[in-house]
Amino acid sequence: MIYQPISGKGCTHCHQWKAFSDFYWRKDRNTWMSLCKQCTNQMSVQSIKSHPENHLESARRSHAKHKQERNEKSRIYGKTHREQISIREKGYAEKKRKYRQLHSEDLKERSRRWSQNNPNAVKAKKQRYRARKRSLPATLTTSEIRYCRTYWDNCCAICGRSAGFWNSVALDHWIPVTRGGGTTIGNIIPLCHGVNGCNNSKHNHDPISWLVRKFGQRKANAILKRVNEYFDHVKTLPPDQSNDQ
Repeated sequence: MIYQPISGKGCTHCHQWKAFSDFYWRKDRNTWMSLCKQCTNQMSVQSIKSHPENHLESARRSHAKHKQERNEKSRIYGKTHREQISIREKGYAEKKRKYRQLHSEDLKERSRRWSQNNPNAVKAKKQRYRARKRSLPATLTTSEIRYCRTYWDNCCAICGRSAGFWNSVALDHWIPVTRGGGTTIGNIIPLCHGVNGCNNSKHNHDPISWLVRKFGQRKANAILKRVNEYFDHVKTLPPDQSNDQ
C-alpha cells in the first residue's frame, strides 16, 4: 500500500474541503486552524461589529504588551529597508501634493472654517510656534487662554478697556519673546489692541519701563502689583488645570 499525503482538510464551519494554504497556521499549537481563512475572517468581522468595545480593549492590551517588541522590529526594519521606505515616502508625498492641487479651494475653506470656530486654539498655536523658534518654553494651552480671558473679564489687563469697534483684546507676552519670555500661562496677559492700544505701544519693550513711561511711576506701580498678583495666582493652579495642547 502506497501512502498518499493529505493535500488539505475540511473546514468545520462551511464544511468544505480546502487546501492547507486556505487555513491559518497556529503557532501556539503547531497545527492548522479548524476554520478556513474565509470563514475566520467573516466571523472576525461579525464579532467586531457586534462587540466593538471588546476588540478595542483587546487591541489596547496587545499594544501595551508588545510595544517594546514592536518598536525593536520597527527599528530593525528601518535600518534594513531604507531604500524601500524612501520610495514609499516619496510616493505618499506625491499623492498628498496631487490631492492638495485638486482640492486646494476645499482645503482652504475647511481651514478657514476651523480657524473661525477655534480662535483660541489658533492663537495658542501661533504663540507656541514663536516660542519654539527661539527654544523658549511653549506650554500655553487653549484652556489656559480661556482661563486668562475669564480672569480679566475679557478686558485689557492694563487699562481695563474691553473690545469695541476700534479695538480688540489680544494676548500678549508680558516679557517679550525677544527678551526671553516663553509662551506660558505665567507670561501671557490680555492687552487692548487698536487705536491707542496698550498692545500697540508696548510692542517688545521692557514691561516695567513701558508702564512707567505710559502711566507714570505711581499708576505703573499699582498696575504692576495687579499683574504680579495674577501671575502669582496662576502658579498655584494644578498641572491638570489645562490639558489640551
